[in-house]
Amino acid sequence: MNEATSVRAGMAWTRDVLTQWRSWTKAHLGTTILLSALAFAFGWLWNTYIMAVNLEGYAVGPDERTIATAEGHAGNGLFWLLFFSLLSGLATYGWQRGWKNLWADLATIPRRFGETMSQSRSAATAMLLWGVSISLVISTLISSAVSLALGLVLLTLAATPIGTILNFALIRLWKALCGIATPKAGVGAVLLVGPFMVMIGEALGLFVDWLIGSWLIGLILGLVSAIASVILARGVSATKAAVVLFGLTLGLSNLRTRAAWADDGGWNECVSASGEPCSDLGLAGVFAWFGSEGAGAVLANAAVGGTFAGVGAALGVGLGSVAASLAVAAAQAASVPGQRSAGAGRHAAEPAQAEPAQAEQVQDEPVQAEPPQADSPADQPWQAAA
Repeated sequence: MNEATSVRAGMAWTRDVLTQWRSWTKAHLGTTILLSALAFAFGWLWNTYIMAVNLEGYAVGPDERTIATAEGHAGNGLFWLLFFSLLSGLATYGWQRGWKNLWADLATIPRRFGETMSQSRSAATAMLLWGVSISLVISTLISSAVSLALGLVLLTLAATPIGTILNFALIRLWKALCGIATPKAGVGAVLLVGPFMVMIGEALGLFVDWLIGSWLIGLILGLVSAIASVILARGVSATKAAVVLFGLTLGLSNLRTRAAWADDGGWNECVSASGEPCSDLGLAGVFAWFGSEGAGAVLANAAVGGTFAGVGAALGVGLGSVAASLAVAAAQAASVPGQRSAGAGRHAAEPAQAEPAQAEQVQDEPVQAEPPQADSPADQPWQAAA
């Protein structure tokens, strides 16, 4: 399957998913609203606790690492959107398709990764580093919390056609930089699952950004990863590329800096009307905190995170249900060839009825050419509609 065909198939799959998601949401609007409201309440309380207890207030420094939507960190709303979309989607998928099938489908990701690395280790590593470089450069525009949530989402969706759609242009750019026009057999096999490897690399790069928490180091590591990717693809040994990458990473490790400070609305700063600390009053202290200075701002900022959590849950529950339906359809389609083979054996054992049976089979089940795929439907349970 060439790249253009893969992209068209991926776009068709995505349109089918969105169409089914809209239909499912309309048919289950009450359930969607209820789950969204519960997610809002949970996200709101979670944000409130983080700001009041962990951060000791709603105003924190711009370099403070937090998942809360505190003052100056409104962009973390994307974390709550992605995180609750993923949670609700996986929960719905597992509930509808079965939890064992959920884990089995997720297990295809490390299996495909191992198979790809065994085909051409240098080419697979090069594409992995290319994905790492892309995400590390992009992560300079988002917070580390968003990097964590986005990395989890990309890792979960790596085996779906989404990877082909998102990384089509990036892989073309990588091939141009590496001068790959007619790849060798091993490299060509890796290129067939290139979107998968690049997306795994993107998830890995986002996790790295979440761990280091420095946009400057992330940017430099992204550029280094891109250079190492091109070096590997051009035939330089993996050992030399690894030495370059490790040396630059070690030299940049001392650039990491952090800052933390807190402000109004902190739990330990709260004092009741009688002058007692709220933390010493138990449940009464909680009610006293609601009337303390800065508590209103904490609740307002926490509501932002709760709102994004509610929207994420509304999106995820429908998408999870649609993905489960597509996976069931893929499993059923994978079992059809086996049924036909069994039928052919029975007809061979009954020669007197062979011709009518074949005529009936041709009439009822016209043979259609199946589009070539890099993996079997069992390994890609989400691609039934593609």
